[in-house]
Amino acid sequence: MWKEEDKKTLNTFIKRVSIIIGIKIIIIFFFFLQAEKKIWNTSTEIIQEPQFCFNWNCINLEIAKTQQERELGLMFREKIDENKGMVFIFDWPWKHGMRMRNTLIPLDIIRITTGYKVVDIVSLPPCYEEICPSYKPETDNLRAIEVNSGIANKLELKTGDIIKLNI
Repeated sequence: MWKEEDKKTLNTFIKRVSIIIGIKIIIIFFFFLQAEKKIWNTSTEIIQEPQFCFNWNCINLEIAKTQQERELGLMFREKIDENKGMVFIFDWPWKHGMRMRNTLIPLDIIRITTGYKVVDIVSLPPCYEEICPSYKPETDNLRAIEVNSGIANKLELKTGDIIKLNI
């Protein structure tokens, strides 16, 4: 038979052990959440590619931000994947003209301005000539996206639409 004093000692011991176990569970849970958050943040930073999205469809983008990269653009490429394209980042809003010189594939050019509003969409054929026409929009733009010809139509993208651009 247990003495009253032994019962109190046992109850005190069980309470202390329970508290210690509870604290350890909380600490382990906290560290688990922190580790999971770090893994998630790291993986999204690694996996996330520049892309533009509209109507739940996303196109992965290469970025042309320097003058040299913008001048080269998609020249000399025989094809690009249907879900890929290139975004041109301009330093200031303006009616930035684009040429299709040495561009071997037909392209849609989607021009956007502040707030990621589409201000111009044009489908252009390749140009194999030494001198090719410059296509200028009527509205200032800050970015231009080149994708395979027909993609803008397939996405049902129109002037005035707002796109999501992750760059």
